[in-house]
Amino acid sequence: LDFKHYVNYLSNTKTADNNDTTKFSISSRHVSHGVLPIMLASFLSGLAGAITQKRLQSGGGRNALMFTMELCVASILILLVSFATSEVGKKIQERGFFDRWTLLTLVPILTNSA
Repeated sequence: LDFKHYVNYLSNTKTADNNDTTKFSISSRHVSHGVLPIMLASFLSGLAGAITQKRLQSGGGRNALMFTMELCVASILILLVSFATSEVGKKIQERGFFDRWTLLTLVPILTNSA
């Protein structure tokens, strides 16, 4: 099943209420700002994982645990910098992290952690 058949399937999906055909509009913006960035991120993530695994398995004296800890520290630093510089980070600093949370917010958190 390729992308062309998938788009054709989406554009000819029948609704449950009646037999009318629901038309979906797939614009070039949808593809360039939605589908392609996700596909590129998935490709780069897989490539980085494969290169990392090859480097760690080929020897060279790298400790896998130490490498994982280095990645964690780098991730924490990048998240802190983005938190301090982004608009969302500024809103969180003003209102607090748990602003607008309800008990229903905890449902997916608790069910995924169980």
